[in-house]
Amino acid sequence: MHAQTAPGYPANGKFYEPETTRILFLLDGSGSMKETWDGRTKFAVARELLEKAIDSINRQNKPIEFGLRVFGHQSPRELKNCEDSRLEVPFGRNNAAEVRAALDRIDPRGYTPIAYSLFLAAHDFSGSKEAVNAIILITDGQESCAGDPCASSEALRNRRISLKPYIIGLGLDLAEQAAFDCVGDYYDAADPLRFQEALGVVISQALRNTTVQVNLLDHLGRASETDVELTFYDAYSGQDLYNLVHTTLRSGAADTLYLDPVGKYNVDAHTTPPVRRQNVELVAGRHNIIALDVPQGDLVLQVEGNPGFTDLKCLVRDPETHEILYVQNFNTVHRYLAGTYNLEILTLPRIEVDDFPILPGQVNPYKVPASGRLLVTTNEPGVLGVFIKRQQELVRVYEWRAFSGREVLDLQPGEYLLVFRPSRNKKIDNTREAPVVIYPAKSTTLRLE
Repeated sequence: MHAQTAPGYPANGKFYEPETTRILFLLDGSGSMKETWDGRTKFAVARELLEKAIDSINRQNKPIEFGLRVFGHQSPRELKNCEDSRLEVPFGRNNAAEVRAALDRIDPRGYTPIAYSLFLAAHDFSGSKEAVNAIILITDGQESCAGDPCASSEALRNRRISLKPYIIGLGLDLAEQAAFDCVGDYYDAADPLRFQEALGVVISQALRNTTVQVNLLDHLGRASETDVELTFYDAYSGQDLYNLVHTTLRSGAADTLYLDPVGKYNVDAHTTPPVRRQNVELVAGRHNIIALDVPQGDLVLQVEGNPGFTDLKCLVRDPETHEILYVQNFNTVHRYLAGTYNLEILTLPRIEVDDFPILPGQVNPYKVPASGRLLVTTNEPGVLGVFIKRQQELVRVYEWRAFSGREVLDLQPGEYLLVFRPSRNKKIDNTREAPVVIYPAKSTTLRLE
């Protein structure tokens, strides 16, 4: 199902299985974290709950690594240090003791460089790419260094480094909360109990698999279409990441995929013509449904009275752009999105059909008359043109610049005019005309005297 194996993605192309999950705690150590919160400082509450959460997960021996970056704790507020951010504990397993020791020595006192800290987080996640990387930002205030946390967060996702950050706000008002809408998923912790609940929710969500179900909708809005190739592209770089063939289970539901939740996707359904949904962002740790409207109908091309082999082809075009969407052989079935198409059938002469309707959920047949065979003979070679009359004008449908004296041509039924001039005697008044009628599935012999 998958042409190449992406990191963490088995060869069968169905499951994304990271080796580990890495969670970076991005902790506010600015001066405001010394404010009293339910009888204790905000930082003291955050420190205790972080230690408990990390210690609990470490005891479960889950494949998870924690890192700790703190900002606003190295310089006093009056210095307005907007580069006050430090990775206190690099990623590692069973590192609860290291995190606890780092938190114990931190004294909140400085500014709040959130955007700068998010920017530095890209380097914190260096190393193996076969991991789900998540950031949990814990803060009681907004950016205070004129940085752009939204841009930093977007850069992390565009480079497929980290999930959209989870933000746990400690007692922020509505305006302050709204400033984080573009950064990530916000969780309000109005008191220590709600902080503990929010922390449990975001850690659990970061640890769970991210599942995806692609529903291909028919003209009635039912997820009944299937057997369509799908491509998931990185929406930022354009790289194709997953190539799959849509499958439904016995229940009729679409098969479930386990995909990397980092970044945004452009999803193509390779129907004729293709359907694309852009900038699809998966919710990490949840079941995501991507719906694409792809109502389809079948076009069947047939030759009347000739159900057997034929090499006749049809160009199927977009009626607006005239782009060739598909080249379909006769006596075959191909599926198209419901709509109208222009057909150009490569008979002699060509048959052009404008705005041919493809009705959804139906077989849409189009038949052409069987061609007749014309055998042309003469005693001498020359130049020979075959014409048909359309709207009182002659239109050339075929030409032999070096007619050999014996040629065979398959033509659609109708009345034709052959115009011939021998090569040996090139006087224009040696030109000859010969009308001929072609009947379906019959041979006609014409000798030019």
